[in-house]
Amino acid sequence: MQAIRATVKFARALPAFVALAAGTLLSTAGAANAEAAQSITVQVDTPASQYSPAQGMMLDRGLADLRAGRNEAAIDAFNDVLKVNPNEAVAYGNRGAARLALGDLTGALADFDQALKLDRNLGFVYYNRGVAHRRQGDRRAAMTDFRQAAGLLENEVAQRKVQQAIVALEKQLPIGAAAAQ
Repeated sequence: MQAIRATVKFARALPAFVALAAGTLLSTAGAANAEAAQSITVQVDTPASQYSPAQGMMLDRGLADLRAGRNEAAIDAFNDVLKVNPNEAVAYGNRGAARLALGDLTGALADFDQALKLDRNLGFVYYNRGVAHRRQGDRRAAMTDFRQAAGLLENEVAQRKVQQAIVALEKQLPIGAAAAQ
């Protein structure tokens, strides 16, 4: 049985962003205090037979659009996947990443929550949800999600990104608050 190989891809939210050491991005386009995430997107080890050829093509199209910064198109592609399979956690997670890139924190968090309701083992979703929480100013929720992501992500680059986010948050949390997480 063929399998879709696990690969972790980093998708910059928009070309106008510049990466910071902490793994978050700040807008250089002039939006006041605009912060967007360098999202982690993922294709998981899944038997190819789980997806119809059409569904696999829709997932691939959505991932390609997301990586290229075509976030509205990515959302449309993931919506198409969810019409066919409303229980596809990866589609919810990646649609959330596209919404996060567009600054739709409410929509992104709803998608991340739904993805994790369907599959609690998606480290990339925990990371991206942590970024959304951080953007909302909820550092404790962000720390919880980043730590959960650290326990699930196996890719070395993704692990390093999560650890950078944790270190950055620990510097911002009151003394003792980070350890209590």
